[in-house]
Amino acid sequence: MREEEVEQYLQELKGKMNVNHTLKNQLRQELSIKIKQTKRRKWRPAGFVAAVLAIAVFGMVWLVQSPSVEKVAAAELNVQRSYSLLEQLGKEESTGIAEYEGVMYVAIPGEGLFRSDRNSYTKLVSGNISTVRIAPDGKQLVYVNDGSLYLYHLSEQKEMLLKEKTAGKRMDTPVWSPKGTHLLYVENEEGEAEAEGQIYELHMATGHTVAAAIGRYPGYLNGKKEIVFEHNGQIVGMKLDQDQSSPAEQSGAGQVVYAQGHSPAVSPDGRYIAYIQQNNGLEDVWIADSDWQTKQQVSNNIMSDAWDRETGELIEGKQQPKYEFVAPVWSSDGEKLLVYKVFRTNTIWKKLTSFEVRQEMLTAEQVVGSMIEALIYRDEDLAHTYFSYDPGYLKGTSPRQVGYRIIATGEQNGRIYVDAETYLSYHEPFYQIEPARYWLSDQGGGYKIDAMDAQESRYITLSADGAVQIEHGDKSENLFEYAEKDKLKDAQDDIESDAQNDTGIGMISSFSFDTIQQQLYFTVAKQAIQQSEIVLAKYNVTNKTFEQLSSFETDAEGKTSLLLVDNTKRFAAMEVTVAGKPDIIVYDMEKKISYLLSEQIDIQGSELLGLHTRFWSEGKLVYYAEMNERTVFFNFYPEKK
Repeated sequence: MREEEVEQYLQELKGKMNVNHTLKNQLRQELSIKIKQTKRRKWRPAGFVAAVLAIAVFGMVWLVQSPSVEKVAAAELNVQRSYSLLEQLGKEESTGIAEYEGVMYVAIPGEGLFRSDRNSYTKLVSGNISTVRIAPDGKQLVYVNDGSLYLYHLSEQKEMLLKEKTAGKRMDTPVWSPKGTHLLYVENEEGEAEAEGQIYELHMATGHTVAAAIGRYPGYLNGKKEIVFEHNGQIVGMKLDQDQSSPAEQSGAGQVVYAQGHSPAVSPDGRYIAYIQQNNGLEDVWIADSDWQTKQQVSNNIMSDAWDRETGELIEGKQQPKYEFVAPVWSSDGEKLLVYKVFRTNTIWKKLTSFEVRQEMLTAEQVVGSMIEALIYRDEDLAHTYFSYDPGYLKGTSPRQVGYRIIATGEQNGRIYVDAETYLSYHEPFYQIEPARYWLSDQGGGYKIDAMDAQESRYITLSADGAVQIEHGDKSENLFEYAEKDKLKDAQDDIESDAQNDTGIGMISSFSFDTIQQQLYFTVAKQAIQQSEIVLAKYNVTNKTFEQLSSFETDAEGKTSLLLVDNTKRFAAMEVTVAGKPDIIVYDMEKKISYLLSEQIDIQGSELLGLHTRFWSEGKLVYYAEMNERTVFFNFYPEKK
């Protein structure tokens, strides 16, 4: 046999073999333990060799594909909704997305093609961009601009025309071969992007095209030996024959139906296929093995109120699916699946949804933390996915969730619980500490919250007569009178009125409370005609002492609309007004260094309308920028600048 025939035979053999995944995982764990033991000794006992042989026999399916990484069955993957940093707070305008090593590429019709990472947002190309895909090596982009196919070289920052559309036609949904030597794309009738069209394969080196099949959403399987695509509401596979002289005449020949569904997307390693399938009138996202041995549903659509699509009015007594899904796309490492979720109510709008594809299960603490973070991102729909029941309304708008802390995890009467505090704040002086105990159980594929026992919250407010007070249940206690601000060390000139310039005395504008050290962080805004100052200070509740931490210049009308202090109490983030726009000052209270975040990000080709905080998470500040075409979230690491 030739080498390619041997490889094809092994692939076919792999697809016919059944795998005992329970035994495979058990052997994998035993092997892992023995590997750790051998790190402390160089000899290898017979038992170790036997374990390796057992893996070689029972794990043959995944060893054929990758000798170093285990192939986990699709049914065994732990898939969780997550928040995408490109997710819009408002209406989603993009129609295409691609990702490579954390960098996102966004196609926005009528605007252009954009590059986004954790601290930059740059327009690469202007135009009517509808689809974008990145090469396997991350060096080139292929995209559709006004119906024609283009290539963009990232290092050279140059674009070139690959295939120009013909009259009445347009290209769509290009996809790279695993080695980046070929492209598959669909040619549709103009104005019928969702209709099936002619699938072509383009040889990148020669520019030669070959007609392959009729369908849409093509992708490569098993290297370049087979393609998968949607045809007549089914996921279809077909072997490619590079030697056939007239493949267009054989379009549809040799097709194998894998499943009912549409919009297939093959993972970068070729192991899994994401697709959309309808059951009982509800569309959901599924992931299957590339050999279709196992699969699992990863989204949970529900029925909701029905809307008349012509009049935009609610239809009494009728229901419709809450949303539809469009065009799944994998991240470059295969650990995330991005898909558009479309809502059809009195208007049609969509949002970008992200699924994390893991082999391990989230811990109970991670589930509670993820749920609270979803509320911080103001995504109540995501927060609900962490519950085994309908918890009802959870989202806070005014005040909103700005942080949390996991306090304890334990077990009581065989039930797992997690104690956590959620922190809420408001653009006026207000701070809320909301403690709760969350009860969880393993629902067979991950922990879910079964119950939430809320406890009495504590509130820190500024009374009408100027007293800073803390309320707990029926009790209210004054922490200090506003007049006592004079006790701030060396703060007299910063917060007292100046007869010539001030329009009013300094006012406390925001709070953040440390429940462990019992310290209240707050800002005082001094407004002047030409210029204003923000004073950052803290009050020790136990010792009843004040300390000024720093002061910052802002616009004349500026004040701190929100103050966020991280859990280590080293960094403070303050929303301020600078040059007439919302901005953020981050202050390192240990090194006494401040950063203006509008100077820390790189935005090109878009108008920056303002910056706003979201929350502190593991040493980074998550914040977002409002721009003329979308909202983009960024991360700022103060220690890394």
